Amino acid sequence: MSDNTDDSSGKIGASPTSQEVLGPAAADLDLSQAHIQLCLNLELPLVIVITKYDLATKAGLRQTLSKLLTTLKEAGRRPCIISDPSTSAIEGDLHTVSASDLQDADGVVRPLEASPLTAVPIILTSAVKGTGITKLHAFLRRLPVPQELTSQSTTVPSHLFYIEDVYSVRTHTSTDRSAIIGGYLRYGALTIGDELLLGPYPVDVGSDDSDSGSGRPQKTSIPASRSFPGALNTKRNASLRDGYSEWRRVRIASLRNLRLPVRTLHAGQLGTIGILPVDTPIVSPSINRVRKGMVLAAVKEPKAFKVIHVRFEGAQAHSIQYLSVGSAVVLYVASVRASSKVISVAPEFAVATAGADSRKYDVEDEDEDEDAFGFGFDDEADDEGEQLQSAPAVVATVVTFQFIASREFVELGAKVLVMPGGGPGLSGGNERGAKGLAGLEGFVGRVDEV
Repeated sequence: MSDNTDDSSGKIGASPTSQEVLGPAAADLDLSQAHIQLCLNLELPLVIVITKYDLATKAGLRQTLSKLLTTLKEAGRRPCIISDPSTSAIEGDLHTVSASDLQDADGVVRPLEASPLTAVPIILTSAVKGTGITKLHAFLRRLPVPQELTSQSTTVPSHLFYIEDVYSVRTHTSTDRSAIIGGYLRYGALTIGDELLLGPYPVDVGSDDSDSGSGRPQKTSIPASRSFPGALNTKRNASLRDGYSEWRRVRIASLRNLRLPVRTLHAGQLGTIGILPVDTPIVSPSINRVRKGMVLAAVKEPKAFKVIHVRFEGAQAHSIQYLSVGSAVVLYVASVRASSKVISVAPEFAVATAGADSRKYDVEDEDEDEDAFGFGFDDEADDEGEQLQSAPAVVATVVTFQFIASREFVELGAKVLVMPGGGPGLSGGNERGAKGLAGLEGFVGRVDEV
């Protein structure tokens, strides 16, 4: 917001400070800057809209833009400022977009067609006076439609739907149980009647488990002897094998996009899906064990993983190498938000030149001759400079994480956000039961191996 750096308290429409919203603990916190930095680390396409332009002063706006431009240039993004010379706009003019505004938008959008990460448009707006509103409308109208993603790997399902929300449907007149899930379709197209695999479920959860939490022991039966031919093909043993599988087959009963019923959901769209179980009776409550982080996949044998390896590069690689083994973190991967622990941290160093290697080895040989125990206290100050020069730089760090609660479906190459300890608190007191707002500091990498 344009008045972030100014004392605009008392003005109509002035922005509340971080201290007013989050308390004294966030007095010096810049949430807008933290959000931008997080989006840059996640490599997301950005458009920055600076609001309340009518309340901004020249000094405050210059300070805001200077900080913003510095952040974008450090991330390798090219800022493009879209300014509106008019001081105010008539309400009737806001309903139309002029040809000049569309022409200006074309000049900004053209670099984004090749790569949406090359530039970051910055638009100055004022909802009170209407400044920049038509510029924003023209830019949004000219934005290129992103290309539909297709699965290039044989290990990734051709149809993949990430579950973000889960809704249960139970009627008083019927004992049937279904579920409605909401989320994002990454690959493929879904139509009503398609059969997909839903999971991953916990391995130790049977198909007849319920969410009631009664804690009653499950009834188990001893399978028949496998010594005779055809024993494993009986229906009784088949139910035992399938009852503890990680994936269950479901059928799509309904589809909605933007709250409107549709027959097909395409890749890149958000939607809600009504599903019914196929392999189990409809009255089975196992369908209601759907949770956020599960997926709908069209593949013969999907795999869920307990341990993943995440690769961090650049500045992220240098920072995350100080993460201690065994510490608790929270991982965000697609729709998965899971508590995990650090198993190992393995930095990857740049290959040093031959001269630097020989110089480093010479220093180590001298230490061995002068100090049999290898402490080298006398030469520590003299050799410090040479050792720093010859020390290889960290180019990447591979961290191994283990999910604590259950296995998760993770796509190879997916972006991962790591929040140490769930994120530091930005507000809230030290009183018992007080809860604070989690910070935005974290590390961003990609799944390197599963």
